Amino acid sequence: MVHLAMVAMAGELGIEIDLSQIPAPPGITATRILYSESCGRFIATVAPEKKEDFESLLSGIKMGRAGVVLKSPCFSVTDGDGKRIIHEEVARLKESWKKPLGELI
Repeated sequence: MVHLAMVAMAGELGIEIDLSQIPAPPGITATRILYSESCGRFIATVAPEKKEDFESLLSGIKMGRAGVVLKSPCFSVTDGDGKRIIHEEVARLKESWKKPLGELI
């Protein structure tokens, strides 16, 4: 989720994530999905009109559409039961991320 939040902060756009769409073993908790880093896992954002081409290029590889990019600047995550577990303005996330770094960034 840290990397998804960084994508949102970089583009200053919102992201809506549904954890039930992320490929994971059965019974894994939302917390483990949020913070685990599996070898070879990566995040890509793809324009809607390029979705089919992107999926075709990666056919045969286990993947999932974790969410969508939004124009409204809100970072939102729902768990496997559809319960919203994170809902925060992207600007506030960015402020919290930058604050400890002071003038370094």
